[in-house]
Amino acid sequence: MPIVEPNRDLYVVLRPQAHRKERLAIAAAVLVSTVMGLAAIPCAFVWGVSGLDAGLFVLFYLASGLGITVGYHRLFAHRSFRVGPFWRALLAVLGYTAGQGPVVYWVAHHRLHHARTDTDSDPHSPIDQTGGVSARSFLHAHVGWMLMNRKANAGALAPDLLRDAALVRLEKHYLRIHVASILLPGVIAALVTGSPAAAASAVLYAGFFRQFAVLQVVYAINSVCHAFGRRSHETDDASRNVWWLSVLSLGESWHNSHHANAGAANFGRHWYEIDIGYAAIRLLAALGVATEVVRVK
Repeated sequence: MPIVEPNRDLYVVLRPQAHRKERLAIAAAVLVSTVMGLAAIPCAFVWGVSGLDAGLFVLFYLASGLGITVGYHRLFAHRSFRVGPFWRALLAVLGYTAGQGPVVYWVAHHRLHHARTDTDSDPHSPIDQTGGVSARSFLHAHVGWMLMNRKANAGALAPDLLRDAALVRLEKHYLRIHVASILLPGVIAALVTGSPAAAASAVLYAGFFRQFAVLQVVYAINSVCHAFGRRSHETDDASRNVWWLSVLSLGESWHNSHHANAGAANFGRHWYEIDIGYAAIRLLAALGVATEVVRVK
């Protein structure tokens, strides 16, 4: 089964009414995430952050981040390893908690990015028509591209996922799962402490601020990692390796190395290049959960 269907349009253009509806929904989601995420910062200075809040933030950040880098990216988009149906569903659900959209939507746009990297057909390149990076093109790559009226054609770019009946059924629950992931830290805090204030605090820090932080890091892979950093490999694009994002991105920011060998599960190529996503895959392989792991040196 091919990853990308040949001889099919890679984009679909939304009708004006559908585009207005989708743009409003995306803009509202980004606005709520940004406002609530930024609101958490002064709250932390005024009221402080409890150990429970910090622990839940780290736990849910790792869950969301691994859902994106291990699940959405390395498993579903590039098929860098294989797992059984339960683990496919679990990694999809973890990815839902990041607020990046359903798996098929994400994978279709990511595969289009690889097929047309840093060209006019790339959905989120920061490279403008002059071949440089402007503030406008950088912002487009970071977040603005989601508001465009053209979307990746999943039928052409993710036919393998559309044939996965279990995944297609799961996708219908994306929004409910994502909203639940924001509220779940509050439920846990309430059960642990019995305090409504602790529950509200956990929702703010491990729910909203966690989602905001994860989104900004993922957005930075599209913008920062095609504008700044070091090129370790000669590729036909502007991808860069950005070392200072490696821990927060769980290895995603070894982006030039990824573009050099997109099908490899390991993005970090040296022992000193921290790649938490690949470490998680190696753990799954050691447990017998992940098989056929693709690795390059």
